[in-house]
Amino acid sequence: MRAPASTEVLADAAHIEALDTAGAWCCKSCLLRLRDEGLTVTLQGLRPEFARLLDVVAQQVAEQANHPAAAASAAPTALARIGCGVEAALGQAMAMLGFIGENAAAFAGCVAHPARFRWRPILFNIRSAGFDALPIVGLLSFLLGVVVAYQGADQLRQYGANIFVVDLVGLSMLREFAP
Repeated sequence: MRAPASTEVLADAAHIEALDTAGAWCCKSCLLRLRDEGLTVTLQGLRPEFARLLDVVAQQVAEQANHPAAAASAAPTALARIGCGVEAALGQAMAMLGFIGENAAAFAGCVAHPARFRWRPILFNIRSAGFDALPIVGLLSFLLGVVVAYQGADQLRQYGANIFVVDLVGLSMLREFAP
């Protein structure tokens, strides 16, 4: 339903306390939609800083309207998909070679200058990430085993296979959760 062309709407913006670009965009899009409906909208009581922000957003909206979005290209052919896959694989291979090369260069530098090798921080990291982490890893493994045993026992009871709960917990912890 269209309003008569001479309909004027007065919008009171005096109670707006905060306005960011998202709010300004929503306000501007609402004003444009009302204008498209045939209404003349006048915004009054807007703070000067908010009016400047609304003007910047209006300019951006106008620029985007002048530059329509690019049309979607057609789906790539099978040959193009193969080419993209090969290009991605080669890029990954080059990145892996670069990584291996950097590691080899760093290792050669450590071998050439063993005095520059910092043993104290390395051993500290090994201790803190390895030995000091054993209690929490053990607790988490125990609790995870309890949960698996509880859920598995309920399911295995339906088939009369309660005896396999221990095997379920052992195999699931070693094969599935350990890596």
